[in-house]
Amino acid sequence: AAVLITAGRVALKARLWGKAQGFFEAAANSSQSATALAELSRLYQALGELDERSRDILAQRWLAEKKATLHELAAKYQVSAERIRQLEQNAMKKLRTSIAA
Repeated sequence: AAVLITAGRVALKARLWGKAQGFFEAAANSSQSATALAELSRLYQALGELDERSRDILAQRWLAEKKATLHELAAKYQVSAERIRQLEQNAMKKLRTSIAA
């Protein structure tokens, strides 16, 4: 039960990592899908490999109900909005690489 997430988050994450869409939809529709659960496990493992700031940036930008702007996160971390964009881009690249492995 702890592995299950809401269908809305499943759909959002599927958009983030394009090729995994079918696996995420399967997880939303059937908690018994071993392949989908394996993909979710890989996603959570990949997220766990990110540093805390990168995880927070992704969570605030993609998973929060009220999405944070680059400028809001820049103020929080006392860096430029461009640096937040770079950190977000690097974190997404790491996730895609980890999931594809």
